Amino acid sequence: FDLPLVLLILVLELIKLLLLLSLAGSALPFFSSFFNYLMIDLARQVINLFFYAIIFQVLASWFMTGRYHPMLGILDRLTEPLLGPVRRFMPPLVGFDLSPLVVLIGLQLLMIIIQQLLS
Repeated sequence: FDLPLVLLILVLELIKLLLLLSLAGSALPFFSSFFNYLMIDLARQVINLFFYAIIFQVLASWFMTGRYHPMLGILDRLTEPLLGPVRRFMPPLVGFDLSPLVVLIGLQLLMIIIQQLLS
């Protein structure tokens, strides 16, 4: 947990939302609703990061067998907090690791819930 990095991400997200609102010609909403939208949008981006990291990791495991790339180590460290508990609960089935599929479905359900919060 790196506090300066989190603050930088929040500031960049704030700047992005302010630019989008100004380009749309909308007035600034109240602080509480603006903060809620900021947090929901940030959560959506984090979910998308995990989603695409898992997809890329699965594809790399299919096509890059026997080779090592430093990016795969980074992806493994990024996705292991999500995949690890599912792997302990659900071991590989006939040699296939289905934990990425379960996590991807869970992330999509979480994204649907977040989309409902925005509506």
